[in-house]
Order: sequence, then structure tokens, then C-alpha cells
Amino acid sequence: MPVKDKDPAACDSRYPKGITPQGQATVVASAGQSLRRRAEAIALEKASHSPEQLAALSPEATRKLLHDLHVHQIELEMQSDELRRVQVALDTSRARYFDLYDLAPVGYCSVSEPGLIIEANLTAATLLGTARVALAGQPFSRFIFKDDVDSYSLLHKRIFASGEAQSRELRMLRFDGKPFWAQLDVATMHVEDGTSVMRIVLSGITARKQAEEKLQLAASVFTHVQEGIFITQADGTIIDINASFSRITGYSRDEALGQNPRLLSSGHHEKSFYAALWRSLLEQGHWCGEIWNRRKSGEVFVEMLNISAVRDAQGITRHYVALFSNITERKQAEEALRERDAFNLAILDALSAEIAVLDRDGVIIAVNQPWKRFATENSMKPGQPVPHVKVGTNYLAVCQASVGASADGAGSALDGIRAVLDGRLPGFSLEYPLPFPEEKALVQHECFPLQGRSSRIAHGHYRAQAGRRKIT
Repeated sequence: MPVKDKDPAACDSRYPKGITPQGQATVVASAGQSLRRRAEAIALEKASHSPEQLAALSPEATRKLLHDLHVHQIELEMQSDELRRVQVALDTSRARYFDLYDLAPVGYCSVSEPGLIIEANLTAATLLGTARVALAGQPFSRFIFKDDVDSYSLLHKRIFASGEAQSRELRMLRFDGKPFWAQLDVATMHVEDGTSVMRIVLSGITARKQAEEKLQLAASVFTHVQEGIFITQADGTIIDINASFSRITGYSRDEALGQNPRLLSSGHHEKSFYAALWRSLLEQGHWCGEIWNRRKSGEVFVEMLNISAVRDAQGITRHYVALFSNITERKQAEEALRERDAFNLAILDALSAEIAVLDRDGVIIAVNQPWKRFATENSMKPGQPVPHVKVGTNYLAVCQASVGASADGAGSALDGIRAVLDGRLPGFSLEYPLPFPEEKALVQHECFPLQGRSSRIAHGHYRAQAGRRKIT
């Protein structure tokens, strides 16, 4: 809102028309001088009557004199009451002026045409981070952020050239150099000496600008994110979607708004699935999981769905925000890998050799049935598998722990496996005796890379094959 051309005090209807607090002081002074002159005249009049003259007065003249004196006394009392009333009104006006101007929720500044601050209220001084008296005579441009000086200069030029109210948002600087966002509403007015001054209403809007930036960022994310997003009312009615929603589901914005997410239902899930979903939303305000949905074309797809409740200050759910991505290809790839792994394991189980598949770090990722039997038969505890040789175990650590228990066999096996894993050897084979004194047997240890199309099997996974035979 632009600043008015009149002083705040002059706009208050409780002031006599055209009378400011300064004007009221003049009225009081004038009334006091008039009262004094009248009092002096009465005193002279009283002094002109000597006792002899008073004695010579007729009864009628005496009554008239007493009447005049009584009227003068009443007049003086009335004038005294009026002076007190005017003084009270003046004090009230001053207090009101202080409230309206100095304690206003926005800053007020008067700036001369050369750009110097003439006066400012307390709110302006607070916004600029300095004492009010320190502002007088300061260039207003001294408080403008350097990148916005040109914008302020243009505002200053236009306001004095056209006289039309101007408004501008720009960055300003506190006295300590800290920047903040401000809105300037500016108008001009003529003062007593015939010059023009710029009246500025100064409002701090940093919090609003920060909120606007957050909203702009959220809007940008909402528009450009690859995941589909839809927002619903508390009853599930869709009130907004992004472009990715339409790209993934095939439904346009007009087709989706006002609908319920059941629009996408594929019929793949039981009612209990949706009951659990809503129970989680109502109790915890959040649900995340995989769900099968159907595109507008009828094609079924799998999505990873994340739903969150948006609650107000009283904790009441007003909206739900759902973010989802199409994971159909990933699910198909995972299923293909599972089938391939099952196929590969079936092949391994069909072999008679004891086989464990290792990754590049030496961790066992698969073993076949002969390997499991071998581990059970050579266990220190009959009927139980040898510990530390199952899936998830680091086979290099097993070999390291066995060094010294079987002459140089475990140590040599450890070095050979490491050489194959590191690519220093194309393969490795070793035969060494088992450390069982009651039965002499040899273990043949082989390690070589697996090759194939599956990166989980072929690249970096190696087979450790162990075979046992008795020594005769």
C-alpha cells in the first residue's frame, strides 16, 4: 500500500482539522497569552477603585461591580478548565502519534530528493539494525544490497519524475551488513519549503520470499520428477497429478482429477491388502510397498508406491500425497535372475564334484548338494556340516583359520585361490591330506573362473572344487 501524502497524525480524525500536535501546542500558547492580558486588565480595573471611591459608589454601581468581578472569576475558572482539557488532549495526541507512527508494524522513512534520510520511525530503525538518530542524514541507498542498487535508483528516478506511487521488492542491508528482503511502497509529497520528499513504507518480507522459494522448488520437483505423483483429499479423491503420472498410467489430467485411485486397480490384490494399507495410513500416516496396477490401456504393471498423510496443526489428515515408480522391468529382471540361479544350481547339483561358487571377495554364494554332503561327512561332529563353509561364509577366512592344521595344504590353497580371484592365475589345483589321524585321505582342491552370460554367475565368481580319496 503506497504512503499517503499526509503525515500520519494529520490523517487522524481525532485531531482538529489542519491541527497537528505542533499546531495544538501553538493554540495552547496563544490561549495562555490571551488569558494573561485579560487578567492584567481586570487587575488594573480593580486597582482604579480606591476605598473612598468604593464607599461613594451607589448600591446599584456596587452590585454591578461585584457582578463583573464574579463573571470574571467564572470566566477565569472556565479558561483554566479549558487549558487543562487542551493539555490532556495534547498529551493524548502525542501518545497516539507515537503509537501510529513510531510503533507502526511497518517502517516509515522520509527521504529527500538527493536521497538522504530526513526522519524514520522506530520500526524502520529496527529493520535496518541501528538507532533511530543514526539514520538522519544517511543516504538511503547505503542500505540497498549492491546487486539491487540499480533497481532502487530507477525507482528513485521514476518517483520524482512522475509523482506516481511506486512499489518494488528488493534486497536491503542491515547496518551490520546482513541482507534481508524488503518491499518498498513509495509516494511523494510537497513540504513547506516547496521541495518534494519521498515517503517510504518499508516492510520486511524475508520469510515470505523464503516460503515462495520453497514453493517454487516444490513445484519444480512436482513437475519434473520422473516418479508419478498424485495428491488426494482425505476421502481419496484425486485433486492433482504430475506429468509423470500421465506418462506411467496413460490417464490425462482431466481424466484423473476427481477420480479415486481405484481407477488404477488391477484386481491382483485381495481386499485384505487394501484394508492393511488403509490401516497403516490411518494409524501411522504412511505406507510403502509394491502394488500391481493397471494402465488405461489395460496393461498391468508393478509399481513401488509410497503414500504419506498431510496433517494440519491439529493433527487432522487433510490430504494424502502418493509417489510411485514403475518397477515392472526390475521385477522381471529379478525373476529372470532367480530362474537363472535356480537353473544354474540345478546343474551344479547334477554334478558329482563338490562345488562352491565364490564371489571376488571369496564369499560363498552357492554350493551344490555334493559339497553339503562332503561338509557333513568331514565334520568334527558326526552328522553336522563343517561350520563356516555354507552360503555367506568367506571361504578365504576358512582357509586362513585352517593354516597349520593340515601341513601346508590350507596355506597353499589360500594362496592359490587368491591368485585366481586376483586374476594372477587362470586356474589352480592342489592335492593335500586331511588332518584326521584315524583315516588317511587326500583332498583335491581346484579353483577356476566361471564363464557365462549372467554377471552374478560369470564375472568374478569362482568354483572351489574339493574331492576326497583314501590313501592306501
